[in-house]
Amino acid sequence: MKPMWITVVWVASIIAAGGYAQTVLSATSAAAPPPVAETTAKQEQQAAPKRHQSDVASNTITFASADRTNTAYAAALDAHDLDAMHRLIDQTGAFKGTASGTYEPGDGDMIILNFDPQYRMAVSAVLKRPDFAKFPDVKKLVGKEILVTGKFVDYQGRAEMVLTSPDQIKLVQ
Repeated sequence: MKPMWITVVWVASIIAAGGYAQTVLSATSAAAPPPVAETTAKQEQQAAPKRHQSDVASNTITFASADRTNTAYAAALDAHDLDAMHRLIDQTGAFKGTASGTYEPGDGDMIILNFDPQYRMAVSAVLKRPDFAKFPDVKKLVGKEILVTGKFVDYQGRAEMVLTSPDQIKLVQ
C-alpha cells in the first residue's frame, strides 16, 4: 500500500504538468452543453418577495367599535387570562386587551397581533395570508384597546384566536 503523500504528490505533478487538466477539460466540454436554468411556477412564486399585510390591507373596510358598557365587552376575558382561554380551546369566546405589537414571521404567511410585550404572557390573534386583504392594516391597532371574538384554537399548548373576518375585532370606545 502506497503512503498517501506519494499519491498526492503524483496527482499534483500531473495536474501541474497540465496533462490531467487538459484531458478533463476536453472530455467535459465535448460531453454536454452547460445545463439550462429552468424554473417552475412554484419556484418563481417562492422567489418573489411576499407582501406584508399592510401592503394589501383594505382601504375601504374599517373596524367596528364597542362601548365599555357593551355586554360582550363585560363578558370578555382579559387577554392575560391564559388559563381561562386554554379551557375554551375549540369553543367560541371573546377577549379584550390593548394590542402591544405585531410580528410577521420571515415567510410572510401570517401576522400575529400580540397583547403583551412579552407575547407569551397574553393570548395572540393570528391573521393568515389568505385573509390579509379582508382586513384594514392591523398594525394600526397597536396601542389601542380592542375586543376580539371568535374560536379559540390550540397552538403548541397555548390558546390563540385565528382571525378570518374583520367583524371579529372591535375598537373599544
